[in-house]
Amino acid sequence: MVLKEGKYLNKDLAEWFGITPNSFNKQKDKKLEELKNFAQFHLDGKRVVIDKVFIEEYSKQGSQ
Repeated sequence: MVLKEGKYLNKDLAEWFGITPNSFNKQKDKKLEELKNFAQFHLDGKRVVIDKVFIEEYSKQGSQ
């Protein structure tokens, strides 16, 4: 999955990270912190709105 600008539900971001939605929910704070390396975003209720993408595809190396 490629990250693009727009609104994402937790299950969509979980797919992008390559984990289950349940795992994402348990690690949400950590994963949102990691997402800062890949995109500029803000929260809109339960959705994450991607404003600008820096790196489209997730990799553990890119998060460091």
